[in-house]
Amino acid sequence: DNESFLRIAATWVSFGPHRRNLAEMLAVAEQVMRMPHAGLDPRQLAAALNNSSNLFFITGQRSQMEKLFNEERELAEKSGQANARLGSLRHKATMAFLDGRLEEAADIGHQMLTLGSELGMNAAAISTFGGGSAKALLAMGQAEEALKIFQSDENPNQFEVVLANYLAHIGRDAEVAELLSK
Repeated sequence: DNESFLRIAATWVSFGPHRRNLAEMLAVAEQVMRMPHAGLDPRQLAAALNNSSNLFFITGQRSQMEKLFNEERELAEKSGQANARLGSLRHKATMAFLDGRLEEAADIGHQMLTLGSELGMNAAAISTFGGGSAKALLAMGQAEEALKIFQSDENPNQFEVVLANYLAHIGRDAEVAELLSK
């Protein structure tokens, strides 16, 4: 059934780029796009749309990515589902970043953090901020701010490679070398 497929597809396209055949993953993401979405659980649909759009993003398929971004935005507006609302803001920030509107991307990130706080979902908001908003801060020379948000106690995803990226932007090369030597 469609609900079961969405649950499996959302996980499969998210955790597979380094483990699975990219063409197979794209086929699953395309199937997510084509299947009827009416009546599906908004949380599962938001996850599948988000993860499929990420796959289209990393493969340079902007038009496909934008279609899913728009659908997730509509889902967020109609359902009010928290993850869809945060994802919709992340997508908006990503598009602003890709189009060179860096200050807008950073501002949207701060909206994400505020919304996450209001919803009691700080960890999800901080993780979501790491997309276009954090990249915008780095591009604007505001790596210290991005690092501060990343190192928040509420961030469950403190990956060393991301930390190394922020530290490199700040010029803390010795710490970067130590992290990368592990």
